[in-house]
Amino acid sequence: MNKYLTIRVKTRSNSASNIMFKKLFIFSQALLLVISNLAYSNSLLDIYNEALENDPQYKAAEYTYLSGKEIKAQGIATLLPNISISGQTNWNEYYQLDTLQNEYNNFSKSARISQPLFRLDTWFNFRRSKFLTDAAEADWQQVSLTPEDR
Repeated sequence: MNKYLTIRVKTRSNSASNIMFKKLFIFSQALLLVISNLAYSNSLLDIYNEALENDPQYKAAEYTYLSGKEIKAQGIATLLPNISISGQTNWNEYYQLDTLQNEYNNFSKSARISQPLFRLDTWFNFRRSKFLTDAAEADWQQVSLTPEDR
């Protein structure tokens, strides 16, 4: 007597229907992939801007421009007055025969403003810094043109 029941199911294999199912499955997956890419696609200008953000030459030109702008600020600074402020404190103790006789604190403070009447070298440096800033700005405008402007 057999304790186990064996069930056999006979399936018929239709290779044409299996091939059709596989083709339909692959086609549907490809269609979903294309639709998902179209849903998240960027315009050509967005792709160009992303490429610029990751372009080392573009970033170098941008930072050169920003440093060129600072040259003008530094040139103006040489024409402005020089301001100096200082302060000092000293704690003093006076001992006589190892006995503290007196203790006090000295404070001193000072402020100084100086402005040369006319220094030709700083004036020429200021003029030079303006020209360098203008040149850096012109270079930046040339580099930062969008594709439509070129």
